Amino acid sequence: MPETSVIIVTYNRSEELKKCIKSVLAQSYLDYELIIVDDCSTDSTEDAVKEFTDKRIQYVKGAKNSSGSFVPRQVGQKVSSGKYIAVLDDDDFWLEKDKLKLQVEYLEKHPKCVLVGTNAVGIDSNGKVVLHVNYPHDDSEIRDRMLFRNLFYHSSVVYRRDAYLSCGGYQVLQNGHYGSYANEYDLWLRMGLVGGLANLPIYGVGHLSIVRMLSLKTRMSFMVQHLKDIKGYKSYYHHYYKAFIISVVFALLEIPVLVKMKRFMQRKLIR
Repeated sequence: MPETSVIIVTYNRSEELKKCIKSVLAQSYLDYELIIVDDCSTDSTEDAVKEFTDKRIQYVKGAKNSSGSFVPRQVGQKVSSGKYIAVLDDDDFWLEKDKLKLQVEYLEKHPKCVLVGTNAVGIDSNGKVVLHVNYPHDDSEIRDRMLFRNLFYHSSVVYRRDAYLSCGGYQVLQNGHYGSYANEYDLWLRMGLVGGLANLPIYGVGHLSIVRMLSLKTRMSFMVQHLKDIKGYKSYYHHYYKAFIISVVFALLEIPVLVKMKRFMQRKLIR
């Protein structure tokens, strides 16, 4: 039985997926299984996976598309067998070849820690780093700022299977922008109730940065969801009321910007 299960959920991103898989196979840490859950892709995803002959790869294809990340993430968890779970989204890739090794070593040395992530970078279509995303590293600093925003980049995390199960796993959310998606932020908040949290000071993950304009409705729905997420944890993490006010203020400040952007795009389309 492998020590760690790496789970990739994918849908119609065959080219990005290949880069994603290569980044896992390039890891210096070897005691893992790689589970690829295909949410019934209609492109060449299955052929892309078959290009790789590594015996640690398991390919699971859904019978129908689930319209979101929640169902395939549940499938990946059920198929996996590792003591630790590592997550990687299909439009991301691991940069640091020792990423898994360092995270597993950290969890082994810190038995009370249940979740460990890393920093991340945004990369443009030319392969140039355009954004560095840094997170607080130690447990106390993370707890002090956890209600302000999600402090774990999803594709960077490794967590303990038993902690995941004791927390009830991902909870499903319905959102018009993402469909039935898995609420990772809420999961991290719940995991923090049963153990320690950490981020390693390395840039472990790269993400292809594409500018996407959210609709006003979507942005407001994200704000409302964030407020719902943090409400139940005001007794466990610091600065709830401050986080509540800042979240609302920032969302309201974005409204005129989003309105102007929408009008600009509409005029451009008319021309």
